[in-house]
Amino acid sequence: MRQVVLCIVLLGLRSLYSEPVLLTDDGFVWFSGRCSLVNLKHAAYSAEEISEEIHFLKDGTKASSAKPSIRMYRDSEGRTRFETPVVARQHPETAIGVLVTIEDPVEGYCYVLDPNEPIAYRTDSRTPPKPVTPQRIRVGNQVQQAPQSNSQYRPPQVVEEHLGPSFIEGVEVEGERTTITRDPLATGKAGLFYVHEQWQSRELQLTVLSKTSDGKDEVSTRLTNLSRNEPDATLFRVPANCRIIDQTEEFRLKFR
Repeated sequence: MRQVVLCIVLLGLRSLYSEPVLLTDDGFVWFSGRCSLVNLKHAAYSAEEISEEIHFLKDGTKASSAKPSIRMYRDSEGRTRFETPVVARQHPETAIGVLVTIEDPVEGYCYVLDPNEPIAYRTDSRTPPKPVTPQRIRVGNQVQQAPQSNSQYRPPQVVEEHLGPSFIEGVEVEGERTTITRDPLATGKAGLFYVHEQWQSRELQLTVLSKTSDGKDEVSTRLTNLSRNEPDATLFRVPANCRIIDQTEEFRLKFR
């Protein structure tokens, strides 16, 4: 399980998905207290997102492992709901809880539902983000800007292909394939390459299928049970018994 998941949570809500949420060692999930919204109307759907890793072994066989699936919803007004599994580092294949997030571009708020108490943590999309401080280093008693690396960098060769239109899960999609080949003089190894393929729905603004392979391992993420019907309106409302707490700073939730 990649450590990137926790960093994504700290950045905000919009990039939570495609990976289960990884708990810290003491059982918390951290949030940034910021809310970034995209209002895409008239593109309602519901789906389940499934990710799988395939390892190609030296004897020609392969071993696969699936991650807990994510439930995704959007209504015709652009509100979204994600039910993302929460996993522990020791057992990333098993969900120990579900993190529910609601994004409401109509009202301008994001919500995180507390898994243990009837509480909804609310962040305002109109709250300006904090300025980013440039990375600095200390030299003696002075603090200076971190210098740019002066190493000899050889950019990889990138080839992009348009795969044309197709239909996946009953939705029209466009395919793209990107092949990246590393320079052997830069890496010291020959034949290092990566192939990334993705099929996107322009109407839904979703990636319906993506695959990334380096010849040894393959990671795929796909949507299944994709429906264009309008989801139940109650999915995008904070439960009536929830107390709303406004957040402007980082906060964390405990999963028991």
